[in-house]
Amino acid sequence: MYIEIIVLSPFYGNYYKSLNFNEGTVLLCTDNFTEEETKRLINLLENKFGLKAGLKRRIKGNKKICYRIRFHLSSINNLRNLVSPFIIPEMLYKLGL
Repeated sequence: MYIEIIVLSPFYGNYYKSLNFNEGTVLLCTDNFTEEETKRLINLLENKFGLKAGLKRRIKGNKKICYRIRFHLSSINNLRNLVSPFIIPEMLYKLGL
């Protein structure tokens, strides 16, 4: 599991977007992934890490449809705990820390 968490950490640090973090909404910006790839990543996150997430469909300004991963409120603290040991101190603000 160690290697998998290291892979998830920079992904979270670079591609996450916080929408009203106080209410616990966290998205992984997977805009360049296909719908199928995004669904597979959601399944991986649940099976390997126990993180509950859903698919969020988005239409960009250029009318391109893309997909993002939206974490459920119940998984946000678990996500923080998993990735925080691998995030440099200067980027901890992205975790709301």
